[in-house]
Amino acid sequence: MNNPDLSSCIEKLLPILGLFTPKKTIKKDENTEIFELASRLSELEGYIYCVQQFQDAFSRTKQDLQSSGLRSLQKYIHNITENEYI
Repeated sequence: MNNPDLSSCIEKLLPILGLFTPKKTIKKDENTEIFELASRLSELEGYIYCVQQFQDAFSRTKQDLQSSGLRSLQKYIHNITENEYI
């Protein structure tokens, strides 16, 4: 990749992106719902942070992206951040 800023952003976000992998199911008890809520809020916080970081990195990108995957991600992030309902 010929974009050090974007490479650095992706490298920094890799551990956070791990939050979005499927979770193991846990045995239900009286505390399960609060733990599930806390987990989902953590995922949401991570998602928002990742979107903001990608938006910042893409806004600093001065050259056209050659990778179709990165162009798709850039378009996806743009669509999310430009949605007036968010």
